[in-house]
Amino acid sequence: MGTGDYLLEDDNVELPREAFEGRVGSSEINNEWIVAAGKDLQVAAMRHWFLSRYQDPQMETPWDGEEKQYIYVWGGPYDPNDVIQDRFSEQVPYEVMEELVASLIFEVGDEWAPIDYEVDYYDEYLASDITLRSDPYSHFRQRFEQMNMVITEGLNDPTKDLILQMLHGAVISSLEAYLNDTLAYWLSVENKVMVDFVSGNPDLKDRKLSLSEIFQKMDSLNEIVEKYLEEQIWHRLDKVKPMMEVSLGITLPDIKDIMKKDIFLRHDIIHRAGKDKEGNEIALPQAQVEETLTRIEAFVDEIEAELAKRFPIDDDRLSD
Repeated sequence: MGTGDYLLEDDNVELPREAFEGRVGSSEINNEWIVAAGKDLQVAAMRHWFLSRYQDPQMETPWDGEEKQYIYVWGGPYDPNDVIQDRFSEQVPYEVMEELVASLIFEVGDEWAPIDYEVDYYDEYLASDITLRSDPYSHFRQRFEQMNMVITEGLNDPTKDLILQMLHGAVISSLEAYLNDTLAYWLSVENKVMVDFVSGNPDLKDRKLSLSEIFQKMDSLNEIVEKYLEEQIWHRLDKVKPMMEVSLGITLPDIKDIMKKDIFLRHDIIHRAGKDKEGNEIALPQAQVEETLTRIEAFVDEIEAELAKRFPIDDDRLSD
C-alpha cells in the first residue's frame, strides 16, 4: 500500500490517495472521484468519511443514569440517514447511500454522537463568509437573479428537462443557504437571539449538566451552536420554522405550499434521479419552475420584512 492509501478494516476495501480532498491524511472525500468510483468504493469512502466524524455515543458521550439516556453535549444525536444524504446526495445514487445507512444503523442505531476534534478541517471548509446583516439576502438575490437569467434566456430542447430539474434543486438550495446564513448571523451579533435559540431549542435546552460542566461548556457554546447549525437539514422547514421563530422573535410565512409543492419534489429529483417513487420520469414544465422561483422569492422577502421590523435598520448597533 502506497503513501496516502488507506485500508478500512471494517470493509477490507483500499481507498486510493485520489479518493481524498486536500492534504494527505484528510478525511474529506473528493467529489469528482466518488462520482466515477464503483459501488464498493463509494460505500467504503462514505463509510470512512462518516466514521471519521461520528461515533457510537457510548464511546465518549456522558450518560444520565437517572434519565437512562445519553447527554449529547457536543451536538446530536445524528441520524446516519440524514447525514449521509446531506453530504453525498449529489454524488452518489440513493440506493448506494441506503445500503451504507442500513449497515450503520444495524451496528449502532440511528443516534450517533460527533467526534469532538480540536481542529475540524471540514468545519473550516464550511465556514461562512457572512459578516454583514445584508449578506444572507444579497447572496440569495445574486443566485436568484442568475437562475432567472437562465430561464429568461431560453432553454434548448435536448437539455431543457435536465436544466429545469437542476434549477428547481438550485432554488431550494438557495433558500437553505439563506435560512442558515440568516440565523447564523443574528446568533453571532445578538446575545438575546443566542439565549432564545438555546433555551427554546428542544435539542439543546433539555441537556442536563452539572455545575462544573456548565462552566466548562460556556466557553465552547458558540462552537456547539455552530456545529448544530452545520448539521441541520435546512429544507426540513417543519423543524427550521419554529427554531427560527423562537430564536429571532419573528413569524415566518406559512410553509405548507413550499413543502408540498417544492420540497417533496426536490427529494425525487435529487435522490431518485428525476423519477418518482414508482420509477416514472418527472415531468417538470418551465412554468412550474417559474412558480417555484416566485414562491421562494416571496417567502424570503417576507422573512426580510419581519427581520426589518424586529431589528430596525436604523439601530446603530445592527447596521452594516
